Amino acid sequence: MTTEVLNIKTVQDYAILENQVNMITDIQSRLEKGRNLADIIWDMEASEHITKRQIPAIVHTLLIEKHQYASLSFNLSTTMADWRNIYQVVKAWDQFDTVIAYYHPQLDVSLINPSNQEHWERIESLSVYELIVIFTKAKDPSLRDKEAKFLTDFKAICSGRFAEHEKDYSSDETATEPVKAETKPVATDKTEAEHKPGEEPPASIEEKPESKKKKRITPKYGVQVSNELFHNGNVEAWRNIIESYEKKYPGSTILLFHNGQRIKHISSLFKWGKVKTGDSIFFSIVGEEIKDVAKLKKYLYQGASESFKYFIKKDVNVVINLF
Repeated sequence: MTTEVLNIKTVQDYAILENQVNMITDIQSRLEKGRNLADIIWDMEASEHITKRQIPAIVHTLLIEKHQYASLSFNLSTTMADWRNIYQVVKAWDQFDTVIAYYHPQLDVSLINPSNQEHWERIESLSVYELIVIFTKAKDPSLRDKEAKFLTDFKAICSGRFAEHEKDYSSDETATEPVKAETKPVATDKTEAEHKPGEEPPASIEEKPESKKKKRITPKYGVQVSNELFHNGNVEAWRNIIESYEKKYPGSTILLFHNGQRIKHISSLFKWGKVKTGDSIFFSIVGEEIKDVAKLKKYLYQGASESFKYFIKKDVNVVINLF
């Protein structure tokens, strides 16, 4: 009996290994036809032929070991809330094949083809402190000695330092400058904290269905506490509001932050004197379709004020209907 179990396990392991080898061979054949690895991976994710856990091994096998791409890793020093400025510059850098690996604690690793606008739209923004790894290879062998400088300039762009890069990475040698976004830039911690108490900013997330649904994360939105203390009643109100939102939009998750730290359990915010009037608690939404951002912010503000009692009047084990 033991032998049979081991043999079955061995066969299963062999089948998994064979599938991985076939998958990498398939991806390799597409790379040889000039496709960007990020584009290939996005197609495979959409058809559910690959998982997030497989991506790092594929990147290492094909970009590092097989094709000797140069690479540079770093943690973002600031939040780049508007991807359009980055895209406007790097989309013209066609003398190098480049892949960005963006690591996010909630969304895991995402590959970005920097010249593919759809990839940037799904990512929304690059968050401070998160890990970025840039892989690149010059299409012309005579430019291989410029790869290190290219990576340094690309890092400067991702960090918002647009003036520090050279302008000789596109085949037409035409410089492309960042442009002001046509829409209002998404809010960062600083701008959100400057909103007056009770003021409801417009939602900065477009509320439209996506053809290929992928989870994305919004920037952090600040909610200023106007109650004297953020006490147990405020905590209960927030718990009910978040529960109502996540029930209305299945698959969505509300993330909370205070003093730059992730709050994993909302009850930890209730500590006498921990959160005072004037403090800001920040939230982000992870989900496929981000909706009702302004309404959620409004309710959370009310829940952090003296009006919290409205959100705790409900039957036990019944989710309050707010959205």
